[in-house]
Amino acid sequence: MLKPCLVNSCEDFCELILNSMGLIKLRENQAIVSCQLYQKYFISQYTGSV
Repeated sequence: MLKPCLVNSCEDFCELILNSMGLIKLRENQAIVSCQLYQKYFISQYTGSV
């Protein structure tokens, strides 16, 4: 059964989705990319380069 959770912002929602998909791991106030491939993808999306 799914439990409701409080989402304060779009960023929080994205973190929850990425975490549930296994793309990132949430630890305290940090989001840690789960593997190097995803890290390269996120860098290319945010900086426009690989």
